[in-house]
Amino acid sequence: MVFLTLVLGICAILLLLAGWAVPAHWVLVGNAGVVVGWQVWSMVRELRNGHLGLDLLAAVAIVATVLVAEFWAAWIIALMITGGSALEDYANSRARRDLGALLDRAPRVAHRVAADGTCVDVPVADVVVGDLVVVRPGEVVPVDGTLDDGAASFDESSTTGEPLP
Repeated sequence: MVFLTLVLGICAILLLLAGWAVPAHWVLVGNAGVVVGWQVWSMVRELRNGHLGLDLLAAVAIVATVLVAEFWAAWIIALMITGGSALEDYANSRARRDLGALLDRAPRVAHRVAADGTCVDVPVADVVVGDLVVVRPGEVVPVDGTLDDGAASFDESSTTGEPLP
């Protein structure tokens, strides 16, 4: 929708430069109609899901600007609405991808120290409070706990967002 709005705006500018003001206005009105239709469709879908958004306000603003013959204002509002929607979709998909990547890195096995001092690989769910767990270099810490021996450096960048260990 952003691309369509931009292309139609460029077409309207070219029509104005060619001296065809009325067709340029019709292009802008057509763009406004498409965006209002898209907004109303989106609004109805969201209302069915129990969500109330700003779609109604955007649709009313576009219709009002067309009714008072402010075609470029309608185009700008349409561009803002479609651009905002595109950015929202991008942010949602990126957050979904990053969360999926974080969950994929979650360890499924822990190296629990047995009573005889050997390490036994067990599912993370089987680790209980009081178990001694070994975390090898480069591994993700499988459970919460306290550092029992020596000093360590942990890469917390995937959970904190900080790039430093």
